[in-house]
Amino acid sequence: MAALPIPLGSLIELLVPPTLAGPAGMPLTPVVPAPAEPAFGVPTAFPDAAPPAVAPPAPVPRAKALTGNSSAEATAIAIVVDFLIIVSFVG
Repeated sequence: MAALPIPLGSLIELLVPPTLAGPAGMPLTPVVPAPAEPAFGVPTAFPDAAPPAVAPPAPVPRAKALTGNSSAEATAIAIVVDFLIIVSFVG
């Protein structure tokens, strides 16, 4: 233990954060110029959005909408297709 150097300062000084460099511990801030004016002057209002040139097409009627709820049939078809895909990879 005698070979180790003696620390400079006490433990309390190590635990206290250092103060800032300004007067009374205030931070030093650089002096910066004021912000510049906008390139095209001060904006007065946002421009109005242009209406769409072409109306969107009407939705296409689907078979499910014409025949009613076919979620059970779609689920059954999806299960069969998945089974066939798995069998094709295994066999």
